[in-house]
Amino acid sequence: PFLSGGPVPPDRFIGREAQLNEVLSRLDNSDSSLLVGESKIGKSSFKKLLHESQTAAPHLEPSERWIFVFLDCHSISSTYQVVDFWTRVLSEVIPRIPHGSLRARFERYDMSRFDPFTLNDLFLRLGREGWQTVLMLDEFDSLLSLPVANRDLFGPLRSIASNTAGLALVA
Repeated sequence: PFLSGGPVPPDRFIGREAQLNEVLSRLDNSDSSLLVGESKIGKSSFKKLLHESQTAAPHLEPSERWIFVFLDCHSISSTYQVVDFWTRVLSEVIPRIPHGSLRARFERYDMSRFDPFTLNDLFLRLGREGWQTVLMLDEFDSLLSLPVANRDLFGPLRSIASNTAGLALVA
């Protein structure tokens, strides 16, 4: 039955295995995906299921080398800065990278400033090591109203996702 009021819990989400497998296949090729549909059609539920797919839908077998980061963009205020965005993302990525030179490189990144070229290099190296951050942006359109969004956020985000195997977006 249809549940109203919020994302459907993964154990009650049924009938989208083909779409989930398609997105997982795209992620396996380091491709991003954009989920489009009317309000309340299940986009957030779909992202939650994908985010929790290792436990909620083990038959989908997501890669163990995917680092899922879920960001609800509704919670982003108008004073949000690009450095806040990347600090949030990297704070979830770094602990998941095994100890070693790659993790040390990420830990040395100065999160107090924003440098898209260094971020591109970090995610390029992440992809070369066989890891991929899957950045799940829920309510992505909320970012459109940010003053820094177009030039400082979207450009580098798109570039990193397009040019490295270390970052894929599901928005």
